Amino acid sequence: MFEIEFSKNFAKGLDKLLDNAVRRFYDDLVQIVDNPFPSNAAVDIKKLQGRSDDYRLRVGKYRFIFTILGEKVLVYFYDLGSRGDVYK
Repeated sequence: MFEIEFSKNFAKGLDKLLDNAVRRFYDDLVQIVDNPFPSNAAVDIKKLQGRSDDYRLRVGKYRFIFTILGEKVLVYFYDLGSRGDVYK
């Protein structure tokens, strides 16, 4: 089982999102805690190119960027935004 942590900026951004997106994010988060690499299609996670341990979680038009720190068994969310802005 993995721990979940949010950066301060991530938590602030999460407060500004629509309730529906936040609800769907938390639904996916429950599955990520058990396994950050789920094989089912319900959770859309992909590894980011050019970054060693960074992944993105897609929830509608929003992207949640996180890294997996295996030695700490930690999933650390540090960025979020709409599809066009989050990767910049």
